[in-house]
Amino acid sequence: MVGNRLFQSPSPRLHNTAYRELDHPGLFLPFHAERFEDFWQEIVQAAAFHSLGIPVRGLVIVSPHKEAALAVADASSSMVRKAAASNIFVHRNDAWEAETTDPESIAAVQQECPLRAAVIGCGGAGRAVAAALQQAGSEVTLVNRGMKRGEYAVELLGLPFIPLSEFRAEGFNLIVNATPVGRDHDAFPFVIETLSNDTLVIDLAYGAEPTPLVSAVLARGGMAIDGHDVLLTQVRKQFHLMTGLEMPASIDRETVLAGNLGNFLSAEPARQAEAYECSL
Repeated sequence: MVGNRLFQSPSPRLHNTAYRELDHPGLFLPFHAERFEDFWQEIVQAAAFHSLGIPVRGLVIVSPHKEAALAVADASSSMVRKAAASNIFVHRNDAWEAETTDPESIAAVQQECPLRAAVIGCGGAGRAVAAALQQAGSEVTLVNRGMKRGEYAVELLGLPFIPLSEFRAEGFNLIVNATPVGRDHDAFPFVIETLSNDTLVIDLAYGAEPTPLVSAVLARGGMAIDGHDVLLTQVRKQFHLMTGLEMPASIDRETVLAGNLGNFLSAEPARQAEAYECSL
């Protein structure tokens, strides 16, 4: 797993618990990297682990490297090309293939499509979610605070765009928050007073506590899918892509929330970082 905000993520714990339960010879490690190019050259191309008899079979790529990673991929899926971002690399037949599991964020609502949907956040995850909704026949509107990234998403996807300052939630069946707003601070990604209780909210952000958005939606009797459910859905797909196996059903939402995943990577964050972080 490669990024610069890693140790709040349950992903390593989930993957490694699955390896143990399935008796599968694998190890999932977090790598702090400020530049993806440095990680790629010094760890992957230099075969740092291969020389130890531990070949790298896959990479989960998190912010802010989802776009930079594409420059080194040997092949990429159609959805990756459409969104211009990847969050997972798989090594197959001596080639690195770029995939994305971000569309899994809307797996729970795909049977309900077409919908009138707004995707807030035009980064790699937001673009992939918007592309998946578009592919399912939904009417999708892109929303972003910054104009430059919003215009880039419009260029890639050909979808309408509204600046965040002008966005109101009325009239949408689905709103997806693909920004980190609410993860660390008591903030909302849009004006929640404009939200109807009939609108489903999917919040990709998650933290130790429910985000303000999810808490507010549920408190007023609305419908919400939180970032922990989204994370688990994506982790299951990532595990399958890298191993060809299904993650055990015993690893569920309660496992994510409890963090009680056995001995491996179960120490307090400071000890985890000291023991397992490989910093470039």
